[in-house]
Amino acid sequence: MEKRVLLLLAMCLMAVVLLASCAPAAAPAPAPAPAPAPAPAPAKPEVAPPKAEVAPGKEMVRDSLGRLVEKPRYGGVFVMPRGSDPVGFDEAFTRAADTYTLHLTNEELLMGNYARGQAGTKEHNWIYAGFPGIENLSGALAERWEMVDPETFVFHIRKGVYWHNKPPVNGREFNAHDVVHSVKRVFGVKTSYLATNHPYGIKSIEAPDKWTVIMKFPVEYAGRLFEDLAGMNKIFPPEAIEKYGHMRDWRVSCGTGPFMLADYVPGSTVTFVRNPNYWGRDPLHPENRLPYLDGIKWLIIPDASTRLAALRTAKVDAMSGTNPIAYEDWQSLCKTNPQLKWMEYLDSGIKLLVMPRVDRPELPFYDVRVRRALSMAIDYEAILRDYYYGKGEILAFPVAPSFSPGAFIPLKELPASVQELYSHNPEKAKKLLAEAGYPKGFKTEVVCSKDYVDLLSILKDYWARIGVDLKLDVKEHSVWLSIRTARTHKEMLVGSRSFTSPFKFLETLPDSSQNGSLIDDPKCVEYYMKCTASWLDPAKRDKIYKEFLVYSLDKAWWYCFPQPYSFSMWWPWVKQFAGEWSIGYSERDNFPIFIWLDQDLKEKMTGTR
Repeated sequence: MEKRVLLLLAMCLMAVVLLASCAPAAAPAPAPAPAPAPAPAPAKPEVAPPKAEVAPGKEMVRDSLGRLVEKPRYGGVFVMPRGSDPVGFDEAFTRAADTYTLHLTNEELLMGNYARGQAGTKEHNWIYAGFPGIENLSGALAERWEMVDPETFVFHIRKGVYWHNKPPVNGREFNAHDVVHSVKRVFGVKTSYLATNHPYGIKSIEAPDKWTVIMKFPVEYAGRLFEDLAGMNKIFPPEAIEKYGHMRDWRVSCGTGPFMLADYVPGSTVTFVRNPNYWGRDPLHPENRLPYLDGIKWLIIPDASTRLAALRTAKVDAMSGTNPIAYEDWQSLCKTNPQLKWMEYLDSGIKLLVMPRVDRPELPFYDVRVRRALSMAIDYEAILRDYYYGKGEILAFPVAPSFSPGAFIPLKELPASVQELYSHNPEKAKKLLAEAGYPKGFKTEVVCSKDYVDLLSILKDYWARIGVDLKLDVKEHSVWLSIRTARTHKEMLVGSRSFTSPFKFLETLPDSSQNGSLIDDPKCVEYYMKCTASWLDPAKRDKIYKEFLVYSLDKAWWYCFPQPYSFSMWWPWVKQFAGEWSIGYSERDNFPIFIWLDQDLKEKMTGTR
C-alpha cells in the first residue's frame, strides 16, 4: 500500500504489468504474461464462466428455468469469515443493516427472488444492500400485497408459517397480529431505524383478521415507508418482547427464518442451525424445502490477511459481501488456488469522500470556484490507473451504473461544466483560486481516522501543487466517528458512503447526519420531495434524479476518489451460487439460505467433509 502511494505521489507513469487473469472454476492458471494497458472495468458485474463440476454418477435434474443441473443435496455446514462481531440482535436498538444475524433468523413481509439473480436469470445481481426494485421481490411472510390507493397498502399474510420451536413462542403459527405488534413496537422505540428515519411515522396499521394487514402512510412518504416496512423491517414474536422486554440478548433470538441462532462466542464464532420447520421453498427447485444446509458457522477474523489465508487453505468455503477481496489479493488467489470461482463487482463502499463545509462564508469552500479548483487539481485517471490498476469507475457517487442504471448518467454524457471537474487541469485550478481571492492558495485541515491516511496523502500532494496545504487531523476511530455523526468538524471531514441509497439524498438534506458538507440548499430539498412523491413510479423518479445529479455534481460539494472493483470468491463445492451477497433489501450475507454443499467434492479436494 505505502509503495503504491509513493509511486503515485512521484507520478511514475510506467505501465503496470498485470499478472495473468484468473482462471474460473477448475481450469489451470495460465502463466503470467504482460497485458495491455488496463481498460475501465465494465459496470455490470462479471461472473466467471461456469464449468461443469459433475462427477460421474451424479443425478441431474431440470430446474425451474429449464436448465439441466446437478440435483441439490441436503446437509453440511457452510463456513465463512466475518471481520467483526455482530453489533446487535434487535433492530429496535441497532441500525437495521448491522443486525446481521437477523438476516438468517427473522423475516420481513417481502424477500428477494433468488431466481432472478446471478444463479438464475441474471436479471438482478443481488450484490448490493439496497432496495432492488419491487420487480425483484417475492412474497415472504406476506404472500402478496396490493396498493388500494396512494396511501393504503394491504398485505395478505402467508399461512403455514411457524415461529421457531423455542420458548416462549414454542413454534406457534405466525399471523397478521404479529406484524402489527412488531411494527408498532419499532416505531415506539426512538433508537430504531424506522423511528429515526421516518419521524413522520405511519398513519395507521391494523389486522382486521389473522391473515390481513392494512397499513396507511402519509402520501408523500408512502414509497419510502413501503420499502422499509415491507422489504427490510424484521418481525419479532410478541411473546418474547413481553417476556424479555427486548431481543438484545442472542440467547433469546426467535423468528420464522430458515436458521436458528444456536451459539455465539464473542471474538470467535457465531453458529446457526437449520430450522426444521421452515416454510420456504427453493425458487429454482420449487419441490425442495429450504434450507439445504444443516447449519452455518461464521468465524470472527478481524485481520484481512488471516481471512484470505482461511480461504486459501479451505478453512472457509467462501468470501463474499462483507469481506470483499481486492484486485491484488484476487490475482494472488487465482495464482495459488486456480480452482476457486469468482465474481467481479463494483464495490459499493465509497473509499474516500471528502466533504468541505460550505455553510460558513469565512471558509474558502463557501466559494464554488474554490470547490471546483480542488476537484480539477485531482488526477482521477492516474489514481484509477496507478492505485487501482485500472479496475474501477471514476464516477460512481452518489449513484452508480451497477445499482441504479436508470438514474445514472455516464461522465462523458454529463454537461461540459461537470466533465471539467474530472479533467485534471491544475493551471485552471490555480486561476480559479486567484479569482476567488487565494492567489497563493490557503491552509486547511481534514478530520479523519488512520484508515484514510494513505488515500488522503495522495489528495494532499495534488492540492499542494496548486498551493493548498492540507493537514491531516488524525483521530482515534471512535472520536472521528463521533465528530462525523455530530458534524462538528471545523473545515473538512472524510468518510465513507454507499451508492445504494441515492434517492434518500443523505448527503444533501440539511438535517441528515451524513451531510458532512452541511449543505442547506432549497433545490436539494425540492428534488428530494419530488423523488419521494414519485417513489412508486421508478421511470419518473429516475428522470427527476438525473436533474438533481447534474445540479449537485456541478456544485462540487464533495470529492470522491475512483471506486474500485472487488471480488467474491468461493470453492467449487459451494453450489447454486454465483457470488450473490444480499438477497433482498439490506439482507447482508443471507445467501446461504439458497445454496447447497457438494460434500463429496469437498472431501475429494480437501480430504474432509
